[in-house]
Amino acid sequence: MSASADTQPEKVFDPTNAEAGYTDEEREWLLAVDRYKRESGRKFPTLCELLAVLRSLGYRKTAEAGELPRFVENRVWGLGSILGRRRRKGEG
Repeated sequence: MSASADTQPEKVFDPTNAEAGYTDEEREWLLAVDRYKRESGRKFPTLCELLAVLRSLGYRKTAEAGELPRFVENRVWGLGSILGRRRRKGEG
């Protein structure tokens, strides 16, 4: 007998998943969002709530808006410059 989607435990972000290849900043962000979701009881935070989580991590707008990130093979490029990191060699 299978459980319905409502009764299955929600998947929790696992920062030790080496296959994902997350940077330290990405791990910090994912853990903060996961914590917010658990503490607030909201599975799908609004964009305003996600912005509040970013601000709680210390992120502030320090420059004028640039180009929107583009998607490449299920990864978002352009966020690295927003987060202040460079692309790793061989990516993108």
